[in-house]
Formats: sequence, C-alpha cells, structure tokens
Amino acid sequence: MKVFISWSGDTSRRVAELLRDWIPDVIQTIEPFLTVRDMEKGTRWFSEISEELEGSDHGIICVTPDNKEAPWIHFEAGALAKKVGKSKVCPLLINLEPHDLKGPLVQLQVTRDTREEFLLLFRSLNREIDKPLADERLKTYFDRTWDPFEKELEEIKGSVPASEETIRTEDDKLNEILEYVRREIRFAKPDIQFTGVTMGGSSDVNVIDHNYKQRQAGVKKELMEYMESTNAFVRWMIKENTVYFDSELSRVSEKHIIALYKIVHRNGFTQGEFDGSS
Repeated sequence: MKVFISWSGDTSRRVAELLRDWIPDVIQTIEPFLTVRDMEKGTRWFSEISEELEGSDHGIICVTPDNKEAPWIHFEAGALAKKVGKSKVCPLLINLEPHDLKGPLVQLQVTRDTREEFLLLFRSLNREIDKPLADERLKTYFDRTWDPFEKELEEIKGSVPASEETIRTEDDKLNEILEYVRREIRFAKPDIQFTGVTMGGSSDVNVIDHNYKQRQAGVKKELMEYMESTNAFVRWMIKENTVYFDSELSRVSEKHIIALYKIVHRNGFTQGEFDGSS
C-alpha cells in the first residue's frame, strides 16, 4: 500500500521525512512517498506528483502553524480526497488543534501529535493493507519504535511556535466535539452494506441494512436511558440512518453532547439537527 505524505515548508518537511522513515518500521508493507527525497533530479515534478497522487491509497498531510493556509497543502489534500476519499486523508497536526484549521482541511479526520493518536493512525492504515497485522503485533512494533521517533519529533516541535490562541465560536466547539466523537468511534463498523450505480449523471444508492430494526431499538433505548439518568433532556427523532437532535442541543453541556453523539455512532447512525422551535 502506498501512502502519500504531503508537506509545505521546512518544519513540515522534517516531520514528513521522519514519518517516511518510521512508518515502514511499524508496518513493513507500507510504501511512503514524499517529493523531497523520492523524486529523481530532472524529473517533471508536477507530472510526477500527479502520478504519485493518483497511485496512492492513503494520505497524510503534515500541517504546522506556518503552513496551515498554504495553497500547496490544500491542493494536495484536495487531490488526495478526490482520489481515495476523505476518510483516508489525514491531516497530522504539529503544535496545532483542530479548531486552528480553516478551509477544506476542516472536513478531514485529523490526528494530533500524541502517542495515542499516532497509534490510532497506524491501526487505521493497518486495516487498509491486504494482510493486516494482528493488533497485538502492530502495537509491539509501534511501542518498540515510538521512543526514538518521539525524541526526534519533540526536537522538531521545539523549533515550531505554537499556534496563536484564537477566539472559538460555538461552531468551533461543536466541530471539536464531533472530531472527538469520530476518533472515539473510529473502529465502529455497523452491519450496513452500500451498493451504488451511476445512472444519468446521478448516483442511486441502495442501502441493505440487515440489522436496522435492532440498531434503531438499541439507539432509542440508550438515548432514553441516558437522558433519564442525567436529566439532559433534548428532543430528537430518527429518520432512516440519522438521529436528528433539536437545534437547542447546543445549550446542553459538552459532556452530554459527547455522550449522546457516542450513543448515536455506536449504534451505526449519524447525527443531524432540526429546528424544534417551528
């Protein structure tokens, strides 16, 4: 499996090179690619990058405070998302938080520069290879190589100023909650099969869900039990595979919002919003 590592600027390049050397030490069958060391001199760089983007199965975008708005980062992120899908493109945040991102990058599932989230990233990559490692073996390789990687990463991070504190809006806070929930449920796989066929320029998607009634009953039961036990009542309804919450949900504490969203995703649903005031 080929992983394209995108970078822009000196700090981002150093992190990308470090990742390029580390990833095969954990999962040997992964082939990382980054332009600075892997393109031969004299090659037509734009054509070569386009070919590598086209041939990649996964993407990691090294994002730092000084390149988070760089056009090149957004170009490669967009090209990767178009090729492999948004779920397989991961912005790696160096001295940044998710609410620091703007533009297309906010739509992607980020990885913070912590041990726990790097392990989640490797587990995500491992699931995509033809013969994935057993999780115990993956963690053994990860633990064995983490300390030297972390030492070099911290040296790089020490040369990067942390992002300036920004004023966070309510939308920023809710987006961060959603990102937290997505990371928590990264391994959830509801028993749903999707089949699609393109006809007349539009996509007709048929959903074959063998356990829908069971999941629907489960999410109803868990939501009602949680609200009764915490007095965190909010109106909600289920339509197809989405649980819609009253737009007044934002008045509930972040702790309760996180818990409610976890229940929704754990049962294989997505969350939405409706205006209950009308």
